Amino acid sequence: MSGVPDELVTFVQVLAEDDDLRAWFESFVEVSEAERAKGFLELAARMQAAGERPELIAATTLLATPEVFRAARAALEGR
Repeated sequence: MSGVPDELVTFVQVLAEDDDLRAWFESFVEVSEAERAKGFLELAARMQAAGERPELIAATTLLATPEVFRAARAALEGR
């Protein structure tokens, strides 16, 4: 996956292996792009405040971008 940040690759791999986490991720499919972006950015802010690992925060922030979200979904569907 050239040009894709490592933290995002790892995040998608975890999604592929964890049914509950994948269901959570898929719950954003029917949400508007604006609401989805807001949700991911708010989650990233809460994660940062809680002292979560920086690479998880970065991956969550990247998912706020519609193109990145679609690419992550496509990667999951291709598995």
